[in-house]
Amino acid sequence: MKLSGFIDSIRRNKKEIMVIVLWIAIVSMVVILTYYSIYITSEKWRTYEIAFSFYEAPLMNSLAMMVIVIISGIAGVLLRDSRKLVIGYGSTIISSFLIAVAFSFCYIWFVLGYEIYGLLPYGWEWILLVAVLNIARLFIPTTLTLCLIGITLGSILRVYLFNK
Repeated sequence: MKLSGFIDSIRRNKKEIMVIVLWIAIVSMVVILTYYSIYITSEKWRTYEIAFSFYEAPLMNSLAMMVIVIISGIAGVLLRDSRKLVIGYGSTIISSFLIAVAFSFCYIWFVLGYEIYGLLPYGWEWILLVAVLNIARLFIPTTLTLCLIGITLGSILRVYLFNK
């Protein structure tokens, strides 16, 4: 594919690209705020600068869940082609996960003071593993399911609104 063909396809799909980028940004911010909320609400996590715990984890509240379902529903209404909807869902899930993991990694490394692990061989990989585990338990199955419910409801709403 030539560069001019790629640029033309971007010009034709400006609206869809903008919808997907906004969807990625909002889902990422909701997950990041949910992850950060445990450090605001739990005195133990803040005092002892805990990076990961098996028995206590940040959970999405009903407002965060509602925002994800609503923004996914809006994306389901605005993305008219089912192929674009599936590609948008996949890219949203993957990109939001990677953005949230990057934030979690930077938060653990810089704010919580775990940069001392950088002196150990492969120490940064342990911090990355903790970041992935923190975000994965927020993402699987909660965010995956909520986005899927939202785009399904949005697609059904689009059919009833625009195909009469």
